[in-house]
Amino acid sequence: MKYKVENTKIVRNAYASYRMSDKVRLHEVYGSWSDEKEKAWNECYKECEENNGKNFRIISYGTWFFSCGYVFECEGKEYFRYHTAYNARTMEIKH
Repeated sequence: MKYKVENTKIVRNAYASYRMSDKVRLHEVYGSWSDEKEKAWNECYKECEENNGKNFRIISYGTWFFSCGYVFECEGKEYFRYHTAYNARTMEIKH
């Protein structure tokens, strides 16, 4: 695993919000957006693809930020990857 795995309240809450989200693209949440938002979205989406992730979604959004996440498998386990403007976190999904 190339990411530090956490099971913090922040990541658990983000996962709960992720499960209720159905937004994927910036145009679904913004009428217009900055180049920085587009760059951040592209980087997150690219990471998702590189990890063979699935169900990429925008979790929350506002004027100055958005967060996104996706699910991926590694070594037979399923993980949730969560990105904010400041960091990224990973949590193992326990079924």
